[in-house]
Amino acid sequence: MSDDVIPAENDAYVRFVFDLIKQHLSGTPPDVLWHYTSGAALIDIIKSGSLFATQIACVNDATEIRYSVEKLRAAFARRRLNATNPDEVALVDHVLGNISTETVNSEWFVICFSKRRDDLSQWRAYSGGENGFAIGVDAHALLSSIKRDGFYLGPVNYDERTHSHVVDQIAAATITFYLRGLALPGRTRAGWMQSFLTAWAVHIGHIAPVIKNPAFKDEEEWRIFHPLQPADTPNMVYRQKRTLMSRHLPVRLFKAAVPDELKLMPITGVMVGPSRHKNITRVSVGDLMRTQGYGASISVSMSDIPFQET
Repeated sequence: MSDDVIPAENDAYVRFVFDLIKQHLSGTPPDVLWHYTSGAALIDIIKSGSLFATQIACVNDATEIRYSVEKLRAAFARRRLNATNPDEVALVDHVLGNISTETVNSEWFVICFSKRRDDLSQWRAYSGGENGFAIGVDAHALLSSIKRDGFYLGPVNYDERTHSHVVDQIAAATITFYLRGLALPGRTRAGWMQSFLTAWAVHIGHIAPVIKNPAFKDEEEWRIFHPLQPADTPNMVYRQKRTLMSRHLPVRLFKAAVPDELKLMPITGVMVGPSRHKNITRVSVGDLMRTQGYGASISVSMSDIPFQET
């Protein structure tokens, strides 16, 4: 037998990760989820029929992924305190010496939503404070429209006790799967460690975008998660922001059971955020929606929050 991960082992890794997510990090979405965005992005979204997934390093929260990686590092450090098996010690020391919080090359792209309608913190964080918009999306239609390989919709978890339990489970499973595989005939420590950790990291990477620092719990966030695939690269788009150039992937979302020429996103309404010219903007958004075929059934409302930038 070689040091390569065999299909049965890979299947076991997949089952472990998705069972962990199902038990501790899943939930039932509300009827409507809100996607907060800028005016320029709203126009792009409505005209293209796509929401834009953002590479995880380019989102507003600079601690994305790093929080979960630090939690995982702490779990391995706890395991190291009681490790006596030389193979376990070698694995844990390797993990602790090589685990990284760097996200710039992460394959994860996310589309962010909130359960909260007309929320000041969301206006400030995701739509520039003033002159932003929130797009209401039918969450159940959203689930149907992303039923394809590599796309997932789920809640972000902010509970620190759950996070500690999850990373402890991952650390324990890492050691169990590694030692079980190493025991098979013909495998070497160096070769198997490299093969195992390469395959294992792909699967446990699904956990990182799902957990977030408890300081952000008021966002009540849901996300579409997608690991970038080779076929996605030609579709990438780029935006110059104030401090960086960000990377995005358009994700087309359509209502089901309609002819191709009438396919529309499952939008329930658009809210005009805090601004000095909400009435003018409300009429413009209504015209934009009708121009793109949405008709009068899409409500365009205005935020009740009396916020103005100074």
